[in-house]
Amino acid sequence: MDRALRRVAVYMIAMFAMIGSTLLAHELEQFLHATAMAQSGEYAQALSLYEACQVEGYGILFNKACCLYKTGQFVPSLATLYKSLRYARGDQCTAVYNLIDRVCMDAGYMHYKTVYDTLVRVAAPYFSYVPLLFFQLFWVILFCFLCYVVCMYRGYVRILLLLMLMMVILCVTGMLMVKRTMLMMNRAVIKKHNVPMYTGPNVRYAMLSSLPEGVDVTQLCMKQDWMKIAYKQHVGWVSSSAVCLV
Repeated sequence: MDRALRRVAVYMIAMFAMIGSTLLAHELEQFLHATAMAQSGEYAQALSLYEACQVEGYGILFNKACCLYKTGQFVPSLATLYKSLRYARGDQCTAVYNLIDRVCMDAGYMHYKTVYDTLVRVAAPYFSYVPLLFFQLFWVILFCFLCYVVCMYRGYVRILLLLMLMMVILCVTGMLMVKRTMLMMNRAVIKKHNVPMYTGPNVRYAMLSSLPEGVDVTQLCMKQDWMKIAYKQHVGWVSSSAVCLV
């Protein structure tokens, strides 16, 4: 009985391995074919092949964004580039940001950059190798050690250790924020011209500002056909039909 079960298990594992390898080989062949078509200038055909790929990764997303850019689809290109940052490592991050600047320049989009955005760009090639979970666990450990210092130490030693821990926690918090920005969590791109942003999820509310096409915003929540976003110093609501999710 045990031998029969083992044989069935081995056959099942072999069957799944065969199916998986066949699917991966098909995806790789499709990716190489799409890349060859993109290199020959057939961007529309290459784009259809990239969109048919079931596996997501830096190579597929970056090449897909290039094809979208070449065919004049600037907003989907930006959204795909932001999504590719989740998989980019090292110099790949720099290549993505350079293409984002190029797309914004050619499309005439207002690319709003702050000091924080510049910091993210500088840190991206280095932080890309470190998983987000590492920063989160490190932050929790530091916070637990902070509580231990408060309970166990007294006098100047406690003050000195608290100051040191607070400085380290602030640094790790900054690294965590940079890493989350790199992963582009809850990000979106405005895909229409002069999209009005309101104080509430309805056109009857007061209008805060008008968003230009191509800017990236932070998605906060959804309510029916409206999305709450954050852009620069403003937090408001826009129509979900005017937003391309990353």
